[in-house]
Amino acid sequence: MTPNVPQNSTRVALASAEERHPRFFEAPEFWISGYHEVCAFLDTLTRGCVWEIGRSYGGHAIRAVAYGDKEPIERTATYSSAIAAGHPASFFDRSRRAKPVLVILSSIHGAEIEGCVACINQMHVLETGADLRGRRWDDLREMVAATRLVLVPLAQPDGRIRSACFETRPGTSTPGGMPGRRPPRAEAA
Repeated sequence: MTPNVPQNSTRVALASAEERHPRFFEAPEFWISGYHEVCAFLDTLTRGCVWEIGRSYGGHAIRAVAYGDKEPIERTATYSSAIAAGHPASFFDRSRRAKPVLVILSSIHGAEIEGCVACINQMHVLETGADLRGRRWDDLREMVAATRLVLVPLAQPDGRIRSACFETRPGTSTPGGMPGRRPPRAEAA
């Protein structure tokens, strides 16, 4: 605890900020970041290739979505041996690629919702040409078509499910609590 700072100073500062700018603590209605919401959204995709890349410690699916064809890579060495031999191209040769590949891994920490929301919005653009607000992004969609884009919207589903932070949508502030946060859980006896 910091000397000369009251314990409730953070709560007071947040309450004051929320009073001055109440909409600051609200996310738009179109934000999708909850584990089950994300899974339901991924199940609706038709252009992207959705697959499970692993399971969390808690047994939840970690899913990725790819846009663009996967190019086969012929490797003649492991990364370590290629680097040690001074021939990195034995592991990966950029000149053999037709398209660049971009992987976006988001929500590595459970309470980080912005990256997840950005991935979902990007997927919606690639599926429909418009973001979740309905704004067209034809140039962005065309640019992505020249790459292979792989998005992992929830790299840490267990943390997202357990996080005290949830979608900060209108009406989610808790009385006496921090905006957009659930009240503390009661400890098991």
